[in-house]
Amino acid sequence: MISKILETLQKRGIYGVRNLGITLRKMDLIGDKKLERKEFQWGMKMNGHELSPAEFERLYKYFDRNNTGKINHEEFL
Repeated sequence: MISKILETLQKRGIYGVRNLGITLRKMDLIGDKKLERKEFQWGMKMNGHELSPAEFERLYKYFDRNNTGKINHEEFL
């Protein structure tokens, strides 16, 4: 699943990760540099990452290591 995301980013060249970071920062509506489930899911989709619901849940749980319901987008990137 992570390789699927990396593949999509690599296809975009040098701006792949940069654009993902910009998208995720825009999704951070509160401005606390953390993304709730819906924000993260929408940001990934808007950036062109088509993940099944099961893939998304695994990805979210992997990065929400302390089970707060939020992902630090800097750590994710």
